[in-house]
Amino acid sequence: MIATLDVTRRGALVFNVGAMVAGYATRPPAPRTKPAAVGRALASLVLVAALSGAPSSARAQGLCAGAKTACVVSTSPSSGALVPPGPTVLRVEFDRPMRQDSYSITNAPGGAPPPVAGPPRFSADGRTFEILLSLQPDVTYALSVNSEKYRNFRGLDGTTAAAYSLTFRTDRIKAVQASAGP
Repeated sequence: MIATLDVTRRGALVFNVGAMVAGYATRPPAPRTKPAAVGRALASLVLVAALSGAPSSARAQGLCAGAKTACVVSTSPSSGALVPPGPTVLRVEFDRPMRQDSYSITNAPGGAPPPVAGPPRFSADGRTFEILLSLQPDVTYALSVNSEKYRNFRGLDGTTAAAYSLTFRTDRIKAVQASAGP
């Protein structure tokens, strides 16, 4: 399912709801696009998403079902999140079980790579990848799950996961460490 928002001055902005990782692409404007109709279409799309009541990962799973490539359906932290500094588990949930013998987490533009503080692991069902990070205060982190060059996240059937970029920021306040007391 592809939702298209036509912007008359700059071409068309295409948002691929199914992949959630394709971002946007431009193409020539559609003839006789009416801004009011575009606004109503966008408002309807936002309203449907808001009223569905289902968590975003469940919506994404439904949109990824039947996709030829494996895809990320949710992450924690989520893209754009403000998180506390300190030890944080990065969780990446896929739409299908993944091979547990390889993965690709790479640097992405727009931020620093997060420092890894522990070994990676997959959930028992193979759908969730986790790795411990050690985040510093007041830093923007950016990473990519698979990339154009590194494509080691693969489904059990061998399908390569589509590249997914994730950017989040840590709070300025240092994590408070508990003291042992006197």
